[in-house]
Amino acid sequence: MADWPDLDTLKQVLGVDRFDKDNLLEAALASAIEGVVADCGGSPVEVEFGSAGEPMVTLVNPSPDDDLEPIEITVTSKLARAALHRAVTVYKGPDAPFGVAGIFDSGGIYVSRYDPIYQWLLKGNRQKFSVS
Repeated sequence: MADWPDLDTLKQVLGVDRFDKDNLLEAALASAIEGVVADCGGSPVEVEFGSAGEPMVTLVNPSPDDDLEPIEITVTSKLARAALHRAVTVYKGPDAPFGVAGIFDSGGIYVSRYDPIYQWLLKGNRQKFSVS
């Protein structure tokens, strides 16, 4: 069974070897994990980090009026990779103001609003679907 990516893994992917950005990196990783769980239809979670940078994911207490059982998402290697991919995107997003990642002679390179890699990593892991 896979685990959610930790702070050291995110730092390795980003090539960061300093400690002064740890709070920003932890925030990006926490929001990415929460987003992956939400995108898979899981119940809301809260992410905190241990002393070694490992994420501790806990279910948020559901409303007492809620008759439904909480939906817990099992971490797979694809979901762990999706969280890492999304954490990098969240952390590096401010480097692309107005969605422009770079401007060259041929025009601008824009950050996509629809991320096909992220969608592919989530495929097959949806636990809950809305009914209309």
